[in-house]
Parts: sequence; C-alpha cells; structure tokens
Amino acid sequence: MASRADIDNLNMTLAEALELASEGDIADGYECLLRGRHRARQTREGVEPAERDWLEDAALERRWQEAQDRYAARYGIGRG
Repeated sequence: MASRADIDNLNMTLAEALELASEGDIADGYECLLRGRHRARQTREGVEPAERDWLEDAALERRWQEAQDRYAARYGIGRG
C-alpha cells in the first residue's frame, strides 16, 4: 500500500489539476498531473533498493495512471 504522504501528494495534485480545469485550463491541469507523477517517481527512485517496496511502487504508479486516465476521459484530452 502506498504511504500516506504519497496518497496525500496524489490527492493534492489532483485537486490542483481539477481546479485548473474548472478555470478553463484543462491542458494545464493535465500537465500538473504529469509533473506530479514525475516528481513521485523521482522521490521513489531516491530510496535505496533494499528499502523499496516494489509492490508499493507499482500500486502508486497505477494510482497516478488511473488519475490521469480519469482526468483525460472527463475532459476529452490526453490518453483518455
């Protein structure tokens, strides 16, 4: 399971993306999700291999992908 900090980061980034979309900046919202996912990956990659939970990494990556897919489908852009 992803850490509380990872989930909070995803939720805050998604909220920011939805706020941008509500202001008409749909592409900027999608870009916000892309940047957030990239930052999350970089943070996880900085953890020593012996200390990493690979299942947790996969679960977190899947959550980011699902958030992007739902956003794209909702607003008709990107990978949706």
